Amino acid sequence: MRIIIALITALAVSLLSGPFVIAKLRSMKFGQQVREEGLEEHYKKQGTPTMGGFIFIVGILVSVFITNGFITESLMITLGMLLFGAVGFLDDYIKIRKERSEGLTPIQKIGMTTVFSLIMGLILLWYFNGGQGLHLNVQGRFFHLNPFFYLIFVVIFYTAAANSVNLADGVDGLCGSVTGVVAVFYIIFLLTKGAFIQQSYSMAAYAAALLGGLGGYLYYNWHPAKVFMGDTGSFALGGLLATLAIQTNTEILFILIGLIYVIEALSVIIQVTYFKRTGKRIFKMAPIHHHYEKEGWNEKKIVAVFSAFTAVTCLLALLIIR
Repeated sequence: MRIIIALITALAVSLLSGPFVIAKLRSMKFGQQVREEGLEEHYKKQGTPTMGGFIFIVGILVSVFITNGFITESLMITLGMLLFGAVGFLDDYIKIRKERSEGLTPIQKIGMTTVFSLIMGLILLWYFNGGQGLHLNVQGRFFHLNPFFYLIFVVIFYTAAANSVNLADGVDGLCGSVTGVVAVFYIIFLLTKGAFIQQSYSMAAYAAALLGGLGGYLYYNWHPAKVFMGDTGSFALGGLLATLAIQTNTEILFILIGLIYVIEALSVIIQVTYFKRTGKRIFKMAPIHHHYEKEGWNEKKIVAVFSAFTAVTCLLALLIIR
């Protein structure tokens, strides 16, 4: 019942708050800045309200407060979502105010994500593990990391998760749909195989709130989108998912669960590295969803294929979990 209430509450709040958030963003002229080197088809999206991630963030916050109250595990996930959402918000704000497609510099973004990752790591380390480090679950075998290497791992994990989820946001409905599938995975995983995880039902309710919040948001973000989540939303999702993965000992498995995020990030790394060395491109455009746009795929097809792919990787993850 808690799972159902969490999902419905987040869905309702997101649907109801959507028009208000979109109207407010329009009145404040918080419009999307499209890159000059981007796809021509995307030029018409210039000025579409961004920072729409507030729609599902509000839905999640209200839902989780009602269903979970102030349970520590929920507060940690919320903290991860809000801290990294703040990075995205600042990035969006700079883009809008300076009317350019780039916000924070790479160094500024890495610096902020590193600091927030350390904050999350220290809290998780001392509160949940008594300062003893972290046990990574690899196919049912647990490997211990001492506190120093744990913090290094946390910084890398949060930074990778936030930036890879951010790169998956570039087509109407894509990031929200893929992350919705990941949320379904965590609901099923925590209800069926999460007996060893502290507060597994509370975290399943959080995943349900995530699913409901994204469902409400996608109503307004489906092609043609009336609003974009912006870096505010994508970084918030990255922080949320990273914290959820750490608290459920699925950090390593997250590579498979969120494989589409990994592929999106790798496509950019490969493209940039290869171009710097050879002056040529492997993909027609990166991240890889833009490559498929160049190949003639419409946005709805990309969302459908990438979401189905994520459903398959999530199913595989469920099958191999011990």
